[in-house]
Amino acid sequence: MSNESNIRDEYHDQYRVSSAGWMNAWLEMQADLEFFLLCQQSQKSYDRAERQGRKLLTFDKTARQVNLISGYEERNRHILKIAPVGSEDDIPSTQHTKLIMQQLGSGRGMLGYDVMSKAFKLGCLASGSNLVEWYRNRDGDFVLGRRGYNSFLLDPLFTNPDLSDCGFILTGQWLHENQVKAVIPTSSDAIDDINTIESSPRWPHMGQPLYRAESKVRLYEEYWRRESDYTETVIDHATGQEDPLKMYADKMKKDFNLDKRQTRDWLNDRRGPNGMPAATIYSKPITKVLLTVFVDDEMVYDGDNPLGLDDYNFVWFHGDFVPECPRDELKIQSFVRGRRDPQTAYNSKMNQCMDIIESQIQTGKLFRAKYIKNYKDVYKAGQGVHFHIKDTWPTNLPLEHVMTNVASKDIQPGLFQLMEGLEKSLLEGGGLNEEILGSDDKDIAGILHKFRTGAALTGLQGLFSGFRGSKRQLGIKGVRLNQIHLNAQRVFRMINEMPAPGFYEVGFSRYDCTPVEGTGLTDTQMQMNYMELRQIRSEYPDAAQLIPLSYLLKKSGMQVDKEFIQMLEQAEQQMKVQAQQQSIQQKRMDALMEAQTAAQVARAKEDISDVQENRADIALKQAQTMVQIQKLQGENQRAPGVEMRDTVIELLKLMLEKEKMQMQRKTVESKTA
Repeated sequence: MSNESNIRDEYHDQYRVSSAGWMNAWLEMQADLEFFLLCQQSQKSYDRAERQGRKLLTFDKTARQVNLISGYEERNRHILKIAPVGSEDDIPSTQHTKLIMQQLGSGRGMLGYDVMSKAFKLGCLASGSNLVEWYRNRDGDFVLGRRGYNSFLLDPLFTNPDLSDCGFILTGQWLHENQVKAVIPTSSDAIDDINTIESSPRWPHMGQPLYRAESKVRLYEEYWRRESDYTETVIDHATGQEDPLKMYADKMKKDFNLDKRQTRDWLNDRRGPNGMPAATIYSKPITKVLLTVFVDDEMVYDGDNPLGLDDYNFVWFHGDFVPECPRDELKIQSFVRGRRDPQTAYNSKMNQCMDIIESQIQTGKLFRAKYIKNYKDVYKAGQGVHFHIKDTWPTNLPLEHVMTNVASKDIQPGLFQLMEGLEKSLLEGGGLNEEILGSDDKDIAGILHKFRTGAALTGLQGLFSGFRGSKRQLGIKGVRLNQIHLNAQRVFRMINEMPAPGFYEVGFSRYDCTPVEGTGLTDTQMQMNYMELRQIRSEYPDAAQLIPLSYLLKKSGMQVDKEFIQMLEQAEQQMKVQAQQQSIQQKRMDALMEAQTAAQVARAKEDISDVQENRADIALKQAQTMVQIQKLQGENQRAPGVEMRDTVIELLKLMLEKEKMQMQRKTVESKTA
């Protein structure tokens, strides 16, 4: 019980500290949200107008800008994809992408993408701060939930938008008793024994529900905090591997019967080849997140994060955040914050114009009732105020003296110019222009209009960049949750694939993947993708084989009969098989033609060799004949042995040439065979 009391006191102290640090910011966030919800007049202005018998009107120009920016985000919404860092991580990253897409696109309640868009609209744009959390619904599936600015408090000293240096998070909600039991089913009996408190000084901007006891409404509060435990760790300098000292102690106890102190001494005495210590023992901090749950200020749960993460389940969606600013009402601002002053001035001047118009004598009639048979018919003659005139004149009066019109005075045109200037400053103060609102009537080229529209959104890239960063944080925590809680059978049930090697690897979300925005998710983006595919098929005829008709119809978004798609896929498969068979036959024909050509070339070479050999035989026979003739003739008339020697040399050359040709012929025949 003492521990419970200490934790409760610690929670109350943290609430006082954080509420004091964020109170001024809370007030500004409330004013920002009320401005977006068209509550743009102060109570003082309402009271003064009521005393004067006037009614204040609101001429909103702010909600239109918020809806435009949030609509642009929804129209250009992208899937959350888990991209691999290396090629070896491609398969597990693809499986994690399929899981995240299914979790964000299914489940009870709002879709995950709708929750993020809502947090962008009401958090980044309207109030300036929202939390989005991963939690398990009643079916055991992981889904997203949203917390408004008035239902949580962050550590006032944090500076990183990813909450990595946030020491604690406090949350509060008014929930029905059955909802509380569904969140903490193991404490259902304890919740029944807790008395309902009548009121609470905490969470003033949420309001107090009426008839709490009768409606069974409970104050559900969570106290999240980071704490660090230190464990003795051994780092091996040769490999760089870190292992707990307990693992070494258990091994040495089993093998050599050494206790923990002796194991520590043995590790400290080890030396490497250079004489330096082979290992070092140090206390390694291990950060964990603890959660304490209070129901009507009574503790019902205290322990580690129920989802098993060593981090918060929350991701912060925020507006412009400047942590170095010491004033909390300035360091976090929504998009609406800068629109409040010009919007207030615009409403004030518009109401003043209406007062000027209504305070003047409007178009009406002056008439003498006794000269009109039914003077009440005068009130049917258009708008305006009609006045009765006391009759003191003579009776013989012309008709225009019986009834005459009263014209109103014109309003100074400078007032309308002032209104235009205020409206323009309200628009340009948000970084927008008339083109993006579709209210500009200038006759300009379409490409210039598109450029100006894109330039108007350039000034808002800080908001979109912060939104994408928060979206990536949700992806990282989603991957870690799936690794912790989804076994192989559950993964197969969800994506029809068994987990690939590396799916459950420790540190996968830190080193092996990075969440990014993938392809378009909205109907407009899908239609653009369909038009691009059609253009590729039309400009590149060969691409028609790579982009089949069935795939194109699926991307078109048309309501095509499933049987028709199956018929197309079967026909495409048959065409693919036929094309493969034709390709095989064509390859065989090409090989046969090449063989025939090679045989013809070989025969031609053989014929050439025969001709050359025949020529050599003829020359050889002629030479032999010449030798015989010379032998028959006497050698008396020439120098002895000279001509005979030359003839013999020529004969030898011809014989060598013949042998060479025969060898070449044999080589060609062997290759042809």
